[in-house]
Amino acid sequence: MEERGLAGSVDYLVSGTVVTCDDARTVLSDGAVAVRGPRIVAVGRRKDLESRFVPDERLGDRRAFVLPGLIDCHSHLAQALVRSLIAHELPMIYRLYLPAEDAMTLEQVGVSARLCMAQLLRSGVTAVAETTATPAHEDTIVAAVEETGMRVVIARGAADQDSHHAGSYSQITDRSWAEPRPGEAERDLDRTSQFLDRHPPAGDQLLRGAVLASHITGFSPEYIRAAAALAADRSASFQVHVGRDREEVEFSLAVYGRRPVEQLAHWGVLSERLLAIHAILVTDREAGLLAAAGASVAHSPVECQNILNGIPRVQRLRERGIAVGLGCDNAINDMWEVMRAAWVIHSSMGAIPDYDPEHLPAGDILDMATRDAARALRWHDGLGSIEVGKQADLVVVDGDAAHLVPVHDPVTELVRYGTRADVRDVMVAGRLLLSNGRHTTIDTERLFAAAEQAALSVAAAVTPRRYRPLSRPASG
Repeated sequence: MEERGLAGSVDYLVSGTVVTCDDARTVLSDGAVAVRGPRIVAVGRRKDLESRFVPDERLGDRRAFVLPGLIDCHSHLAQALVRSLIAHELPMIYRLYLPAEDAMTLEQVGVSARLCMAQLLRSGVTAVAETTATPAHEDTIVAAVEETGMRVVIARGAADQDSHHAGSYSQITDRSWAEPRPGEAERDLDRTSQFLDRHPPAGDQLLRGAVLASHITGFSPEYIRAAAALAADRSASFQVHVGRDREEVEFSLAVYGRRPVEQLAHWGVLSERLLAIHAILVTDREAGLLAAAGASVAHSPVECQNILNGIPRVQRLRERGIAVGLGCDNAINDMWEVMRAAWVIHSSMGAIPDYDPEHLPAGDILDMATRDAARALRWHDGLGSIEVGKQADLVVVDGDAAHLVPVHDPVTELVRYGTRADVRDVMVAGRLLLSNGRHTTIDTERLFAAAEQAALSVAAAVTPRRYRPLSRPASG
């Protein structure tokens, strides 16, 4: 395996079974990674690197696993305080999630963002794609990100049209409609342009800006076309929730006469910059349109269980060449559980009916949490694999646990049996944000106390909007 970098001192030498997630899916059973500053300077056999480098600090050991930082391809940092308040409820995005955000003070938004990042870092996630739902929260979330030291892509954008979806029982007398609010698209996209000035969509900085046109129900055709043009002009990620639920499909057919992805194609906004969030209800024809454009998909398997609208046929997308990244979507801020959910759900949907144990193998699932997610977020030049010259975003997993012994196939062992509790160290740009299981940039005791207090007002705002009580009396 190629090794470069001058011999001499390095900041860290990280040893163990190195799962590189490179193009060849190289795994070094007794390997090491040398880190100098924010970058990886050498990858190879442990003994070779020990003979070449003198580290200031050593991480890992004989039984440890070394992985590239896991990447959460889609989340909402301001929604970490909602949790089980949305359980057993349908629908809940507009009725529960968004009112919960509206009920929070800016201080509470910062608490939620820090809590979400603390949860993600504890599970080995070093980069997250944040979709900011409320423009007033943006500065607070940016401040929390910069304080925590995590790597984040923030996509911003605010709806510019009023819309109405006529449900199944009202369509006899009612009709779906959309009406843009004059001037709002131009004003908000100017704010997005300024956001990209402050947070460029490329470079080595920890925070990258991106362009959001969150959904076709709330964003006008004029906004979506202009947003795609802005993303193209800035070489930024362009993110759209699409094919998420049946109501969206019905709305798109009623108002525009086409399914959501087909309508995006009609507007001419499909491209390699597009991150199609969810893409649950895409047809074969729509999948072909995404593939032909070079678009990517953010797949959140646990959130599929929450919204119960369907499960995308992920392997169909991957076989077409579409990069699919895994997202926690704040349904559970734990990439190990998300990987395991992908294994179980897609085994049930594809492997069991076809009697095919290779329907979605562990290597593909880990790719979706690393290299494919980096590609989907247009950051694959620096993230997603352990390779010389890439950012030193690394995770050390403790192998001294009964459920990880013995090891026959490291990738399968980790995807099927690894847990967030096994994560020992997490490094972002050569800086330890989790050291021996403890956060270095987050005062967790103070944070947890603030989160428990903030959760009271969130619950007070959301509970009356629930269809079901939080608890039910025992039968008998």
